[in-house]
Formats: sequence, C-alpha cells, structure tokens
Amino acid sequence: MAELDPLPHVACTLAITPTAWDVMSRLILIAALLATLVACATRYEPGWQGSAATPFDTARRHCEAQAVRQMAEIPRDVAFETCMAGQGWRRH
Repeated sequence: MAELDPLPHVACTLAITPTAWDVMSRLILIAALLATLVACATRYEPGWQGSAATPFDTARRHCEAQAVRQMAEIPRDVAFETCMAGQGWRRH
C-alpha cells in the first residue's frame, strides 16, 4: 500500500487560507474603491461632467450667485461656466 505524502495537503491548505496581510490588502483595496466612488460626481446632471467635484447642486447655486454679481463685467453664461469649471464641472 502506498503511503500518502502529507505535504501537498498542507501546501494546498496554506494556499487557500488567507493571511492577515491578504485580508488587510483586500480591505484597503475596497476602501480605496469606495473612496474613489464617493469622490466622483454626487449627482448625474445631463450635459455636465464632474470628477472629484463639488456636489453639483452646491456648485450650481454658488456659481449662479457669482455669475449674477459679475454680469456687468462679463456675460452671465461665461461667468457661470468658468465658475463651474473651478468647482470641478465642465459641459460635455
């Protein structure tokens, strides 16, 4: 009768048992992915694209007020889009 070598079984068990480093690496990866998603635009607005931007509604309100204050100097739409670009948004 042939005797089985226990080492392949041990090696196989070690290969599928996650180490603390494996678990921590996965948690860090998941946290990084979630942070990336949170940093993206917080609301879809047709015609605008933002990455790592100020939330759209907040940026819009701020820029509308700023564009009104600058109307005497530059056209409102130019002031608005310039301000939105400064908040991380651009028209596409």
